[in-house]
Amino acid sequence: MVRLRMLLAGAAPVVSAAMVEVVRLAVIGGGAAGLVSAWLLQFDYEVTCYEAEGEAGGNARPAVIEEGAERIEVAMGPTYFLSSDYPALMAVFAELGVEMERLPTSLTVYGVDGEPRFITPTLRPLRLRPLLDPRSATDLAGWLKILTATLELRRSGDVSTTWGEFARSRRLRDSFVHEVAEVVASAFLGVTFDELQGITASSALLYPALAIPTLSRGVQVPLAVKGGTHRWIERILADMGRVRLRVGDPVRRVTRRGEGVFVESDGEVERYDVVVVAVPIWVAGEILGGVVAEAAAMVPYTDAGLVVHRDSSHVRKGDGSDSDISVRAFPHAAQLTTSAGWLSGREVFRSWVTHDPRPPAEILARALYRHPIPVPALWRAQGLVRRIDGMDGVHLAGSWTRDVDSHESAVVSAVEVALRLAPERVRGRKFLPAQSPLGFGHYAPYR
Repeated sequence: MVRLRMLLAGAAPVVSAAMVEVVRLAVIGGGAAGLVSAWLLQFDYEVTCYEAEGEAGGNARPAVIEEGAERIEVAMGPTYFLSSDYPALMAVFAELGVEMERLPTSLTVYGVDGEPRFITPTLRPLRLRPLLDPRSATDLAGWLKILTATLELRRSGDVSTTWGEFARSRRLRDSFVHEVAEVVASAFLGVTFDELQGITASSALLYPALAIPTLSRGVQVPLAVKGGTHRWIERILADMGRVRLRVGDPVRRVTRRGEGVFVESDGEVERYDVVVVAVPIWVAGEILGGVVAEAAAMVPYTDAGLVVHRDSSHVRKGDGSDSDISVRAFPHAAQLTTSAGWLSGREVFRSWVTHDPRPPAEILARALYRHPIPVPALWRAQGLVRRIDGMDGVHLAGSWTRDVDSHESAVVSAVEVALRLAPERVRGRKFLPAQSPLGFGHYAPYR
């Protein structure tokens, strides 16, 4: 009973071999944060993991497309990872035996007329065209300048300066800012150009900024999970033999009554000793109410539509401008397109087309994802919920609780919850780096 009272009070339990009682733990959410939480805590608690969808995996679930005897699995979530900025995720991958492969990338930005506007140089394959044209060379210098400034904001922990303030303070050509920098930021974050003005500047171009070489970090070559990002979900599910997984059973409410925390799902109401809520912020607000609902109301979000298609007009080939990543500008926002493989002898693409007035032809699959928009209020909301995290036996995990939306932020939050609930377990501690990296999860109190 002493241990139970500590859990309900939000204090970290002390695990002892003399304690033979079974403590029941519910993990709500079967995405990255929920699965890592359940995986790490399955030997210390009797764990049940609730997932609202028909299968676990969250944004890492792939689209499976079949044509005749051929089949392709297209990653519908994150694909590119930088080892220096995803250390917790890389440690989990290593523990699970997930194979990685190098994925050199290049970027082409197309204007509203569909013509190449900005091209990054690459060494593999050798492409030096951007350095030969005076305008391209000037744009490349501006690109490196603005990405370096993004990293400086990141190092300083600046989460209040907005993109609009930041862009006006840089002595860069308006044409470069509006036709290149803002187009890339809009495409990567899935927001309109108007929404971009209020986004935290240290987040607007963080994804491409982390890839630039620095003296301390060296050359950053992106990595990908061999066979698709969903492979790591398959591995962790296979290693969760002690966890009871309830898919297709959305949780409606979590409340504390008397000597327990009650989870009300579509299936039934069950009592637990401790609960980990690892769902998006707007869902957590509905489930928990109170301070979490107040925090959720502070954070705007965008619905990102991802489409798998065969429409090659969304990229250009053979003119020297083709890249692994293509970004096209439209009047109010931009879209990002990458290659997704081959099916029946034809190339397949995936595009984030949230704001595209001309959707691709030959659509093979589609998905809709909701993401928090990283405005300064997001960090204020995180500070608000951090004060009540762990109270009354309810702990919070998920990418929205730590920094900006990413797999790394989700995994960091899950590992920290596991260490709080099982502090004597060495297993969880090894997944956190000695120092916070510059990338995602940067503001988390790692140790």
